[in-house]
Amino acid sequence: MDTPKKKRPFLTRLVCATCSMTFLGAAFYLLVFGFEVAAALIVTIAFGGLATTSVVYSEGLLDFLVTLTEVFVEGLSAVFEGIASIFSF
Repeated sequence: MDTPKKKRPFLTRLVCATCSMTFLGAAFYLLVFGFEVAAALIVTIAFGGLATTSVVYSEGLLDFLVTLTEVFVEGLSAVFEGIASIFSF
């Protein structure tokens, strides 16, 4: 079942990619170096950016959770697609 990729505006995709990478980086920092207020705030702000994008594109609670996961993975894939396009000849 191949579902077509949803077309989102460039700015939305940029916010998703930035928030996804920030969320992962700050969460990794929290796990390795322990709890610090600054890292916890960064995780909260990044999650808020992802959640805001999900609220805009969802209609119910279950759809919100699915969209949140979709936006997170889409943001990560956008970053890796950009890295891959840099190294492709």
